[in-house]
Amino acid sequence: MSFSSKGKFQNENEIAKILLSKSSFLQNSAITQNTESLIQLCRNNTKQRTKLDVFMKEYGLSNAEGIALMCLAESLMRIPDNATRDSLINEKLTSASWSEHLGRAESFLVNSATWGLEFSKKFLQASSSSSNFWLISLSKKIGEASIREAVKIAMQILSKEFVCAQDINELENSSWLKSHRCSFDMLGEASRNQFQSDAYFESYFEAINSIGHINSTHNLSNGISIKLSALYSKYDALHLREVKGFLLPKVRDLVIEAASQDVPVTIDAEEQDRLSLSISIITELALDPLIKDWPKLGLAVQAYGKRSPQVIEHLAQLVQQRETMHVRLVKGAYWDHEIKNAQVKGLNGYPVFTNKKLTDINYLVTAKQLIETPNLEASFATHNAHTISAIASLAQDKMEQVEFQRLYGMGEVLYSACEEVFDNFSQSSIYCPIGKHKELLPYLVRRLLENGANSSFVNQYLSNEIPASDLSFNPAAAIQDQLDHKKLSNLPLPTDIYLSRQNSHGLDLSEPEFCESLTHDLIAFNKDRIQASALSSLKVNSLEEKDILSKCNQSNIGLVHFSDPAEIVNLSFQISSEWMSTSLEHRALVLNAVANSIEADPLQFIYLLMHEAGKTIQDAHDEIREAVDFLRYYAQQSASLNSQSSQLGPTGEDNILEYSPKGLVACISPWNFPLAITLGQIAAALVTGNTVIAKASEETSLIAFKAISLF
Repeated sequence: MSFSSKGKFQNENEIAKILLSKSSFLQNSAITQNTESLIQLCRNNTKQRTKLDVFMKEYGLSNAEGIALMCLAESLMRIPDNATRDSLINEKLTSASWSEHLGRAESFLVNSATWGLEFSKKFLQASSSSSNFWLISLSKKIGEASIREAVKIAMQILSKEFVCAQDINELENSSWLKSHRCSFDMLGEASRNQFQSDAYFESYFEAINSIGHINSTHNLSNGISIKLSALYSKYDALHLREVKGFLLPKVRDLVIEAASQDVPVTIDAEEQDRLSLSISIITELALDPLIKDWPKLGLAVQAYGKRSPQVIEHLAQLVQQRETMHVRLVKGAYWDHEIKNAQVKGLNGYPVFTNKKLTDINYLVTAKQLIETPNLEASFATHNAHTISAIASLAQDKMEQVEFQRLYGMGEVLYSACEEVFDNFSQSSIYCPIGKHKELLPYLVRRLLENGANSSFVNQYLSNEIPASDLSFNPAAAIQDQLDHKKLSNLPLPTDIYLSRQNSHGLDLSEPEFCESLTHDLIAFNKDRIQASALSSLKVNSLEEKDILSKCNQSNIGLVHFSDPAEIVNLSFQISSEWMSTSLEHRALVLNAVANSIEADPLQFIYLLMHEAGKTIQDAHDEIREAVDFLRYYAQQSASLNSQSSQLGPTGEDNILEYSPKGLVACISPWNFPLAITLGQIAAALVTGNTVIAKASEETSLIAFKAISLF
């Protein structure tokens, strides 16, 4: 069973129309009524709010002060030296308006913290602006050290609210654990080397044994989440063979161990570039003879991904060949990364929704799909009252079979309200991060920063200043209105992010099926043998010949005819200066035409960069994009050279600045960037009207020959 990359960059308008056609169930008035009831109950229930609830209400991500504190939490504990810590604290504390929050919070602790932040700001401002050197020095010695320690303690307190425990064994005798169902996660970033991969594997293995012991001792059903990228540092499509040979056996061992102790396993969702690879791994695990009869294997699915319905369809087919599986449906944790990644790579589109309301609708449409699919058990991770109400409406008599999930330290008041509003509301499970505060707090805060937009429900539902009706509306109505007014997305496509020029188009090397197709297409160039010689309108004699052997397999890929450098220089002075008289517009058109030609058919350059220059597919692809960017950049910049400008000068003088070609320019390029630097140098010289002698490296003459042939 294969998972297709089709639909990864599907047009958002097209998806919106499909989702709207499937979202009629959201028109149920009971959803709105129940949402408003939940919000009002939460606002009235001040006693059950956690410290995080109170903190997020006053210092959410909708104000600069909340963001400043989150940035401190993300960075401070990772900074090794006091000088840099002090600098960061100074920057964040003095740039915020803490006085606007004085006395506003319902919590004495939060109000006290606000007073401390405002005092620290005033102190830091006073000590830095004083004209007395001795006062500055004394303030820094006494004050900054105290503030630093106070902020560090505050961050540690905050981390305790986010992180369930630093070691799972701390929870073995916890009375709290006995009354909650948990999914434990050894959270952290992807591993960067083998040492980290091994450490994560040991951590997961030990955690599975600890959870198994806790479950059997207290008759519980706690599970564990496993992040595949933590188990292998090269977890991407370009290393598919290594992933299947190294990662798959490791995660298989973990799942088999979990099955032996009946500890539910959820494979964590990661970036969209890893989705196809993850589905491939999960499919092999699910159909493994030692695992297929165990019904407690599952995965997390991110609803902001455009392919989430395809994932559910794939799983629906998969569970026809094995026991039941479970799915944790989440909104998505890497939105900022996904947007920037698509832009940096120049992809055809975005793999995630750029409109938050589309994510909300897709979450609910996917939830409906999950509830209606036999043998798929659903867990809905959400802190949104409207989402809970909509799913409750969908589930109806299946409510006891539906599980909701909240993040440790947050949402307790919301799920307490759910038990009052809905009949037979199943107890929610808790997503519990486990690990060292220093490692986990930055990770969790980054997820909040990436996804906590001003419009986030979490930032608003406890605020009496926002009417409950504003938070309980049907998101489908808003999407329909935006479609009607052509305002669905404000983000330009990745290739259009530079207003004055087109971004270079990138190939999506994250998809295994595309990489396989690309590898097959590149094989066709094995039969080519390029004959390269000096390119000139005048006859140039050849001094010597050299066979070019592939850096990959030592096969003969071409023959280079080298010319006499002295003869080239002498002949260059005989070349017509006609190019100098062409318009800047014409020269820019030539550069753009070469860029378009390379972009339209990059395969031969990928092949040559791999075989002649010894680059990997990724490096070859990136260099082609850099070359295209150079050409378009210099073409665009040339427009600023087209006009004269008057300069200041004495009375009676006209001082005019204008640009003219230098004449003959030699462009000497290295072997390590034989396409990008070669074309970058030539582009800059040509577009300004100069005649060019291009001297490529002897090691990469075939690449230069094919590139210059395009002019």
